[in-house]
Amino acid sequence: MIEENQHDEDQGGSRYCFLIDNLRYGGTQSRFFELAKYFCQSERRVHVICLSEGDADLISSFREVGAKVTILGSRSIILLVGLFRIWKILRDERPKLLLTALPVSDVVGRVVSRFGKSDLRLVSNLVGAKFGLGLVCGRLTASAVSKAVANSEFLLNQSVEREHIPKDRIVKICNGVREATLCPDRRRALREELGLTPGMVVIGSVGRLSAEKGYDILIKAFQILSRSQSDVLLVLIGDGPLMEKLKAGSEGVRFLGKKQDARAFLSAFDIYVQPSRAESMPNALLEAMAVGLPVIATDVGGVPEAVEDRNTGLLVKPGDPNLLVDSMKALISDDVLRERLSESGRHHVREKFSMLKMLQSYDDLFGMLTSDERPR
Repeated sequence: MIEENQHDEDQGGSRYCFLIDNLRYGGTQSRFFELAKYFCQSERRVHVICLSEGDADLISSFREVGAKVTILGSRSIILLVGLFRIWKILRDERPKLLLTALPVSDVVGRVVSRFGKSDLRLVSNLVGAKFGLGLVCGRLTASAVSKAVANSEFLLNQSVEREHIPKDRIVKICNGVREATLCPDRRRALREELGLTPGMVVIGSVGRLSAEKGYDILIKAFQILSRSQSDVLLVLIGDGPLMEKLKAGSEGVRFLGKKQDARAFLSAFDIYVQPSRAESMPNALLEAMAVGLPVIATDVGGVPEAVEDRNTGLLVKPGDPNLLVDSMKALISDDVLRERLSESGRHHVREKFSMLKMLQSYDDLFGMLTSDERPR
């Protein structure tokens, strides 16, 4: 299946091509959307090529901001049709730069760029460790990368060590989130919708329900906490392969499933927990800090670059539900600590993880590689 925009065919090629595994709601997809919107607004055409199907609303959002979108369908890659189609797009449109993200599209982009125009610049958006065949392919194609982007110091060093990408080819650009505030009216409406009493403490988290996210540990911690604390509720937003398994025997846990605008639901939370076993830099955590929620997170990957223990949040070792229980009790019982971490976390995100800073950093990188000047 190949699906394309049917407009703008006579306007010439795209300045930049973005290649991504899928367009389902997630941190990487949100970052690509913000970049596409930013470049399209400055009249630099963007063509987003997606290897498999995605969420219709998100695909429409890309098109509404002016990006051209081509959906190849996952079977196309298996049949090599997709590889030819990507090569043909690069040949016909002659973009100056190809940006890749997520494991399959990253390797595919590196391979296809070898057979494209000689002056095409490839930017690999690193999102996490590769393993097995993916790691082998990553190492074999590392020389095709003009520049790689890591969103944390942890990911930068990991990519040098594991993928053998030269350190001087990697730039660190932190994820960006937009400033926001917790809206009292929105909070009241959401809590009424969830059937919460005024004094209920809501502990929440947003993410894919998969093993590396550690939601089984968070549920265990919540069950321990609820034995001594009756006015608490755990709310999880997202879906994934472990949804049904996690639901089994999870009394007192509310599973809301996937939400198009998960950020809006943060208003209903009192505490945000990121219980991951492995991470690079979770966008959902940054979003929670940006709106002023006190956060608890595990000391994995690049998370300590956002959460400094007892300064911008509480940091615990992964895999231990008792440590999460202690941290949740501390925030529930100490209003002063909760307020201090809320304010310092929000300030930290504003200073280090602003959306404008991220967009300008990508703009500077693209300009350096293609000799494009940022529009004034």
